[in-house]
Amino acid sequence: MHPPGEESPADLPTTVFPHSETSRFWVSGQMNFIEQWHPSFHSLYQGPLNLTREGEHALSRVFTLFTSVELTSHAEVLFQVESAGGKGIGNGFGLAGFTNPDVVHNPVLGSKPYVGRTMLHFIIPLSHDL
Repeated sequence: MHPPGEESPADLPTTVFPHSETSRFWVSGQMNFIEQWHPSFHSLYQGPLNLTREGEHALSRVFTLFTSVELTSHAEVLFQVESAGGKGIGNGFGLAGFTNPDVVHNPVLGSKPYVGRTMLHFIIPLSHDL
């Protein structure tokens, strides 16, 4: 139990910014920043997909805007816009795979905003209990 006048944990908001629970529209966002670094090291081999021998640091960022609208009680449209920039160490390669999954390896995309995805969600109710 909690003292009178204090909110219980169940009463506290679960989001940073309050939002409507009844609106047909949804807008939210996300920002990812990944800082990477490695010191200089000895290497007998170096290729285009390997980390460099020289010390290196890199910062990548991805900004995402999520939006959706409820068309009916059983259908909604979701739309996502993104902007990616910066780079990972080794341009995102090395260590037998991508060192930074947020680095976009498509030079056409870059920092200019682009459509991340568009989806149409349908719900097929199997009962009348909605």
